[in-house]
Amino acid sequence: MTLILSCLTRDYVLQVSDRRLVFGYPNGTWKLAEDDRNKAVVVNRTLIFAYTGWANIAGQETNLWFAEVIKPFVDSDRLHEGTLEVARRATEYFVRQRYRPEPKLHTFIGVGWQRRRMDGVIVPIAVRITNAFDDQCRPLVRARRDFVVHKAGLQRLTGIKVLANGYPVEQARLVRLERRLRRSYYLRAPLHSARVLAKELRSISDDLGHDGTVGKNLIVTCLPKVAVLSWSDAVLGPPDGRSLSTFYVPAEGNRQIRKSSTLVQKGFPILLSDIEFDIPPPADGSDPYAGWR
Repeated sequence: MTLILSCLTRDYVLQVSDRRLVFGYPNGTWKLAEDDRNKAVVVNRTLIFAYTGWANIAGQETNLWFAEVIKPFVDSDRLHEGTLEVARRATEYFVRQRYRPEPKLHTFIGVGWQRRRMDGVIVPIAVRITNAFDDQCRPLVRARRDFVVHKAGLQRLTGIKVLANGYPVEQARLVRLERRLRRSYYLRAPLHSARVLAKELRSISDDLGHDGTVGKNLIVTCLPKVAVLSWSDAVLGPPDGRSLSTFYVPAEGNRQIRKSSTLVQKGFPILLSDIEFDIPPPADGSDPYAGWR
């Protein structure tokens, strides 16, 4: 189990997820596997994906499996067909796994941008590739046999839309979170929005306790609309409102980590997230993660 909080606005989209992996057992128990797995994949600087469910598919880390399946479709400008292929391949794999339906729940959730064919306007969009929701987008307790693609264009979005995937978050809590995020949107401040999401996810982790299935090591990915309209270098740091950015927030301490999400870009090899820059703590003893936790 993990928790992915996504925020969509007309100016930027954000995704915050923990990095915890747990091993589940048929009797419903589980144990911690690791707390620093990358779950973020950026597709053609258009969509940010993360996953909740199985950490490995077909012998590969899930983020790499996803990247390799969708890459040929990115290269040929057939991204929608690529999401359908991810659903088809995931269905084939999960059908072969001899588990009860409950532990087979899995979702890839993507947020980003889509250009409308009628007028070329770029609008926010959410894409879910899943066996964990029914056709009315209601969460299931038992995995359905086939993965499906749910796609929602939010061209009429006027404020903030928050999506939670993975650990079940009460609707009332999501409503309160959206209210807090409105101030960030009116200020056009993705940095503030990202901090609000990060603190909320860590608060949920606190509620579950030290041994909960939601961790406190976080990855924060931001994709502003302006970064889709004009090419800019990706930033390994907090959101700046102009560039694609990836930021890691450790559970504790002030050691600084700089590490990319997995990048799938047309015409380029897949860029994996296995290169990490470890920066010493600030010499003045200040906390580089103040405001994030």
